[in-house]
Amino acid sequence: MNATQERQADQERAIQSLRSYIPTRRTIIHTRTDYTRSMTDYVRLYVVSDGAIVDITYFVARARGRRMTDRGIAYSGGGYSKGLEAADDAWRARFGETLRQSQWREIS
Repeated sequence: MNATQERQADQERAIQSLRSYIPTRRTIIHTRTDYTRSMTDYVRLYVVSDGAIVDITYFVARARGRRMTDRGIAYSGGGYSKGLEAADDAWRARFGETLRQSQWREIS
C-alpha cells in the first residue's frame, strides 16, 4: 500500500468512526482551546453519544485532512468563526454536505 492509499484508508476509517458517533443529525460542540498572534486557532470537537461526551477531534482532522496538534485542529486566517468552520468540517465528513447557516447556533 502506497502513501496515498494509506492516507485514503485512514480517511475512510475516520469517516466510519464519525458515522458511528453521529448516526443522525445531532449537536456538535466546539471549544477553542488556544489561539496565537499569527491568527491560528486550535479547536476541539465533541458530541454526546449514549450519554457520554465523546471527543471527535481526531476523526474530523483525519477525515478532512486538517493539521492537528495536542491542542486540537489548527485553523488559520481571520474573519470566519473557527469553531463553526470545525463544526462544518465534521458535518461535511459525516453527511457529505455543508452545514447550512440556519443550522448554526453559537453559544457564548
